[in-house]
Amino acid sequence: MFRAAGGTILLAIMGIRDAIRSVPAKPGIIIALSATLLFGGWHSYASWQACEQRAKAARHLHAALEAAARASAEEVALAEVFPFPWEEVRIISDYRPGKDSLSCSFGWLGGSHWPLAERQKMARQGRLSALSFFAQGRPVAFVEYRSEWAASQAGSEPVAREKARLYLKTPKPDGQLTP
Repeated sequence: MFRAAGGTILLAIMGIRDAIRSVPAKPGIIIALSATLLFGGWHSYASWQACEQRAKAARHLHAALEAAARASAEEVALAEVFPFPWEEVRIISDYRPGKDSLSCSFGWLGGSHWPLAERQKMARQGRLSALSFFAQGRPVAFVEYRSEWAASQAGSEPVAREKARLYLKTPKPDGQLTP
């Protein structure tokens, strides 16, 4: 009976030893998997937020340009449309984005209020323009808009906040911007 009990104890000790040996591998796998999922979730959420912010800014610019068109205004002051802190803007006509950090993944509206496929088509056709806002030399916002909506006389040089303007192109008779 002692032998049987000793054998049982020996088996129990061997089982515990085997369990202890496997413990370091399992938590490592779980920790690595958890860290990967947490980082992936955080990155996806941050990307979605940036894309949503860009889409909201594009919709806001479109609304301001349409309101100006309905009021028969010829220009829109960017400082009035975008009241957040910024010092200068670079107006990029014929914007042709490549695969960069400003491209929104997973078909998330391409940072604008257009479906991603439409945005890519506009870029290929040279009908996409962009505004890149800076404060203290650092980018603070990026907005894309249709080249058909408005133009700038600034060229590629930065424009100071107080001088930043977009000039409306001919709207439709109902005040809607083309197309």
